[in-house]
Amino acid sequence: MITCTYCKHANREGMYFCDECGAPLFDLAGAPATQNLPQNEPANLTVPLAATAAPVAVNISNKLAATTQLALHFKQGAYRVPLPAKPEVTLGRVDASTNTFPDVDLTTLDGTELGVSRRHAIIQHKEDQVLLLDLDSVNGTYVNGQRVLPAAPRVLQDGDEIRLGKLRARIIFEN
Repeated sequence: MITCTYCKHANREGMYFCDECGAPLFDLAGAPATQNLPQNEPANLTVPLAATAAPVAVNISNKLAATTQLALHFKQGAYRVPLPAKPEVTLGRVDASTNTFPDVDLTTLDGTELGVSRRHAIIQHKEDQVLLLDLDSVNGTYVNGQRVLPAAPRVLQDGDEIRLGKLRARIIFEN
């Protein structure tokens, strides 16, 4: 059993994220684990830049460039899943017995164990924006910790955290 350092839940071997709270069970990058800050203490958001770091142009517009490629990064960036370049991309789990074949199959990322529905959510390109729509999933869809209701698509920004059931990912807009 693997004990979660955040909530102390006992998880079975082979799990990457805690079944109870969704926290990573081990550090894939070798960096120290993130510590929870007290609620009344503001987070220090200052990040030192390397002396050789080159300036990076950042597109702060909600609109996408024509060349923008979308990708989902799972397990602290260890897995990158590029999204197909089409107006709607379905996220879920393949199930041949029910003829369910989403564009992005999350079964291999422990989707079943983490509560991903067969047809869980859709990522849409609409009017130069990226939207996330929950497909009335059993375990819910979240953006940055806020639930996405089935009839209320949410606009996504570069770097947003998406949670499908207990499976966490970051959406990255790559130019």
